[in-house]
Amino acid sequence: MWISLAVLVLLSGGDAALRLRSSDGVAHDVDRRAASAHSDVLKHLLPAGGSSGTVILPNVASGELAPIVEFINTTADYDADVAERWVLDKLAASGVAEQCRLVTAANYLAMHPLMRAIASTKRTWGDFAAMRQVLHPDPLSFLVSNAPAVVRIQQAMATDDQIAIVERLRCLLNAGGNATFVNNAPWDACGNVLHWAVRHGDRPIIELLVTAPGIDVNAPDASQRSPLHRAVAAEFADVVALLLKSPDVNVNARNALLATPLHRAAQLGNAGIIGRLLHAPGIDINARDDDLVTPLIASVSTQRFDDPAHRPECHASALMLINAPGIDVNARDVDNMTALHWAVTLRHPGAVLLLLSAPAINVNVQDRHLQTALHLAAATGQAEIVKALLRGPTEIDVNARDRKQYTPLHRAVAGGHAKVVALLLNAAGIDVNARGPRQMTALHGALARQAPNDDVVRLLVSAPGVDVRAGDGHLWTPLHWAAALGHIAATDLLLTHPDIDVNARDAAQTTPLLRAVGGRHVNVVVLLLSVPTIDVNAGDGDRMTALHLVASKADIGLDIGLWLLDAPAINVNARDDCRRTPLHCAAATGHVDAVDVLLDCPGIDVNARDHDLRTPLHRAVVAGVAGVVELLLSYPGIQVNAPDRDRMAPLHLAITHSHGNVVELLIGALDVDVNARAKAGRTPLHFAARSGQDGVVARLLSATNVAVNAHDVNRQTPLHVAASRGHVSTVRLLARAAGVDVNAKDALQRTALDIARARGHDGVVSLLNGRAPPNGTADRQDRATRPARQMRLDWEYYRGWSPPMSG
Repeated sequence: MWISLAVLVLLSGGDAALRLRSSDGVAHDVDRRAASAHSDVLKHLLPAGGSSGTVILPNVASGELAPIVEFINTTADYDADVAERWVLDKLAASGVAEQCRLVTAANYLAMHPLMRAIASTKRTWGDFAAMRQVLHPDPLSFLVSNAPAVVRIQQAMATDDQIAIVERLRCLLNAGGNATFVNNAPWDACGNVLHWAVRHGDRPIIELLVTAPGIDVNAPDASQRSPLHRAVAAEFADVVALLLKSPDVNVNARNALLATPLHRAAQLGNAGIIGRLLHAPGIDINARDDDLVTPLIASVSTQRFDDPAHRPECHASALMLINAPGIDVNARDVDNMTALHWAVTLRHPGAVLLLLSAPAINVNVQDRHLQTALHLAAATGQAEIVKALLRGPTEIDVNARDRKQYTPLHRAVAGGHAKVVALLLNAAGIDVNARGPRQMTALHGALARQAPNDDVVRLLVSAPGVDVRAGDGHLWTPLHWAAALGHIAATDLLLTHPDIDVNARDAAQTTPLLRAVGGRHVNVVVLLLSVPTIDVNAGDGDRMTALHLVASKADIGLDIGLWLLDAPAINVNARDDCRRTPLHCAAATGHVDAVDVLLDCPGIDVNARDHDLRTPLHRAVVAGVAGVVELLLSYPGIQVNAPDRDRMAPLHLAITHSHGNVVELLIGALDVDVNARAKAGRTPLHFAARSGQDGVVARLLSATNVAVNAHDVNRQTPLHVAASRGHVSTVRLLARAAGVDVNAKDALQRTALDIARARGHDGVVSLLNGRAPPNGTADRQDRATRPARQMRLDWEYYRGWSPPMSG
């Protein structure tokens, strides 16, 4: 250390006081021991015996000696904190020149405690540059090495690169020069030493570096964030203020997501930092990030609004932005959502109220789904926000349509939010019958769900002007929906409305009663049947009545059928488009219980004919349900031999469908005609023979008066038919039957043997040869002489034989 030794000591008696005289002749008394403790120079010059006297300091003027004496007398040499406070207090108003003179004097007297205290004062790069012009290099080097910023950096340095950076900075502070190298010199993986200092909130380092020549205060770190971004993110308000003092700072710097520091401050809801940024020259209050989010949108979207501890400051932050000059409160992000949309979506009522207080607020702005803030509030059941929006400063469109054509009322109803529905229904200009998707009104929407909100339904049904007859895209009225889904309370409520049409028809000509029956909702059916004007016989597009439905489907509870049958105007013989009665339907589906109940109904027509002229017995036989057949056969007046359009009797159909148990029931029925003729004159035995049903053939052959040799229109007997099909066992049964004519000839003069031989049925041929006459094949030569066309027609006739329409 540079110390001048030009000191004159004049000794006298043993007084403990020591007098120090400045170069300009001003004397100051100090405690001898304190002076010795504070100054190495004085310690070495004064004798150990404690003699007092005067020390002349030719290089120290009275302006510097006075504070030095005060420092010695008031500060213990070991109390660094007190020393630093003394320096801060004394040097607060002094300039660089005064500080340099004091440093020079302290250095001259080798007063290390005072030197360290002076060095601990924070200084800018400019302060050191000014001192460099006045101070000797030794005291300057001491100040640099002990400066808070340098000490802090030295404590943090760990790698060789960091040590090199610190050494280079120290050299620049001592000798002067440009600190540009700092901008691109990585301190760690995150950025340079300025970035590191900002992340740690180390103000002395920041204050030193931002004033250094060549330093880029906007240099991005590894995450593309400027120091100002980092300071805001860490919520270091003092660091933010320090950075904003730099004339070169870019207050609108963008990070990788194009967000500015104001975006981040808004996200954090930090009112203090937002206030500083808003006062920064050139601040862009409406800056957009890569999602086109503005700071205002970020402010009302912050999650800190959900934290009661942060909410007051978040409110203050949002209010500052809303009131900032030039703010666009209706700015839209990439989804066309405004700050108001976001405040509603995130359930921040405080932010909503603040936004509604903005004079320029537009409450009818639509997002990319064309939803307004009212849509969003209604959909989420935010009654208080809905109330605030409806009372807002600007006229609100309560019937606005979103992209799906839903109004806010539709959305509130879909969510089951009764309070919101009530608010909207009381709003001026509300269209309670507005049509949404599929032409559904809000009332449709309330009922077209598995569990409707009864309060919502009640509000809508009682709303002035509500159209309870409105049909949706399929002409379903609200009553159709309530009936189809089994909503008992809603149905009951709708039926009390004076304008209700209980017999309304949808696009399929279906009434609410038909929908309720089809949905198996017995309680709704009972409610509908209680209406005096109900048309219990109304048919759908196929003219099927409710009773038809019950009869057709066994899974529809029979209790519904009983309620229908109790209706005074019920028509048990109603016809559908196919002229089927409910009894036809029950018989065709094998619904035994329904058949049993219907047969007990007064006026039931058990022999009614459908469009195929088939009776319920025909349909039951085709279905093969023996229980139904048995019930029908037991009914008085049943026509067991009734022919259908193809003259097929029930017995014919039972055989063609191979229902052996039904055949047995029919053959055993009273008045059954076992020789009934179907189309082409075929008897039941013909059909049984053709299909080789030996059991049925045997049962028919055992029947009284069976015509074993009955001829069809082609003069074929059952034996002909069985032989043509190659059914050996069936041929055997028929050939052994009493009275059978094995030589009977068909219209082509062929016997059963001839046909079997022509068809190559060797088994049948062998069986019949035993009883055939010698000339049984005489017509072979005749056949050989027939024209080829006639032979082809013969073959097609036999090959293509099939029973008429059935089923």
